[in-house]
Amino acid sequence: GTAPTFTSYVHLAYQDFETNSVAVTTGANSVYIDHDCSFKDVTISGSGTLDDLSNSTLTVGGNWSNSGTFNYGTGTVLLNGASQIISGSTTFYNLTKTVTVRMR
Repeated sequence: GTAPTFTSYVHLAYQDFETNSVAVTTGANSVYIDHDCSFKDVTISGSGTLDDLSNSTLTVGGNWSNSGTFNYGTGTVLLNGASQIISGSTTFYNLTKTVTVRMR
């Protein structure tokens, strides 16, 4: 599917987008997270703003890229993929990384 790209005010209403990415782009007002969400990649660019309004968990299976603004609130960003990259300047309230090790 096509990754949603937000360029105006919106409350994030996707429960599970693990196979897609989310992009908050230049010209966007704030995009608000107000419940648990899962995405492949998160990209915040230009004047885009991603706001965590609640004690929610944003699960990211791919990469995190921020050249805009991430207002972290009191939620958790959970990275649960392999070989993930965090780029840009981001402050997290609670950042968690899960690693799966295959037993032999």
